Amino acid sequence: MKNRTTARKTYMAVLSAAVASGAIVAAVPAQNAEAAVSFKDVSSKTPHASAIHALAERGVVTGFADGSFRPMTQLKRSEAAQMLAKSLGLDTKKVKNPGFTDVKSGAWYYGAVAALSEAGVIDGYKDGSFRPDQQLTRSEISKFLVTAYDLTGSYSDENPFTDVKADKWYAKYVLPLYATGITTGKSSTVFAPDRGVGRGEFATFIVRAEQYLAKADTAVEQMRKDIRAIVEMNEDYKDKDGKVVATAKFDKPSNLLTLTANTPDAVDMLQGTGIFSEKLPKLGVTAIKIGSNEPVDVTKDHKAAKAMISQQLKDLMDTSNVSGGEMAAKNVPVRLFAQTGDAKIWEDFNLTLVVKLP
Repeated sequence: MKNRTTARKTYMAVLSAAVASGAIVAAVPAQNAEAAVSFKDVSSKTPHASAIHALAERGVVTGFADGSFRPMTQLKRSEAAQMLAKSLGLDTKKVKNPGFTDVKSGAWYYGAVAALSEAGVIDGYKDGSFRPDQQLTRSEISKFLVTAYDLTGSYSDENPFTDVKADKWYAKYVLPLYATGITTGKSSTVFAPDRGVGRGEFATFIVRAEQYLAKADTAVEQMRKDIRAIVEMNEDYKDKDGKVVATAKFDKPSNLLTLTANTPDAVDMLQGTGIFSEKLPKLGVTAIKIGSNEPVDVTKDHKAAKAMISQQLKDLMDTSNVSGGEMAAKNVPVRLFAQTGDAKIWEDFNLTLVVKLP
């Protein structure tokens, strides 16, 4: 069964495709290049108008038969499901029956509810119902959004809302929304967890969530590029006489970094390159795993971390070819762990360290 992380990955795939094609509407991923959609009750002065129009152009939200959108009408659970499923880009056709007693296969919202249920985004009540026509409160919406966009790691110690107590079930959902800027509350100190949510307001929540993920994804991709730029750097290290005594070469097809010291003393020349670079912690790298060893924390004492990593590589050295003039640790799996914001990533490659003997 899929989970909410899968749902977020599906959304990010839609986002990536939109960015690649240049199809961006109001800073959110666009799925259609249709003409602007208009509603008779949504003007440029209507609250949440920009979010409504941006999502309508992509088909994420729709209006009613009379040409209205009804932005102030309180949102129903079925409507929220439909909007979220479309925003996430979930397949609402090939779905499994979610098993809710009040969600029939012919209902207009059936596919969305089923897809979100399968993805682990929504659940029903103890009596087996989903209650599609029930209006949602702001606290319930916070759970929908945090679960749908997998924002559970976006916590903040700051809680400006006097009506969101730490012991309330919805606190763990409201605070991530505040930390990510998806909600600012009804005022600087009031969230109003029991108040209903208008259709227009929910459109704004979706747009802000999408924008947050787009920004976070951009930061992650830039971090990956920056880390790779250091690991993949080809360098020659020379002594005072200009003689090359050590090299760092990266082969992209094999994803292999080869560090070569032409003399045992030249190993020290490699202490500032590749996985040993002091730039990596500054980019967000938190730990480095060598082979089957436990990850080494590089954020607290980088000098000590380098010494530990060096020792682990020495322990992996094959000395069977010492008579041939070298010893080496070949094709050692290396994983760099990094973090930016609440996103945790890792980069994998192989490392070969060759030390030539006199």
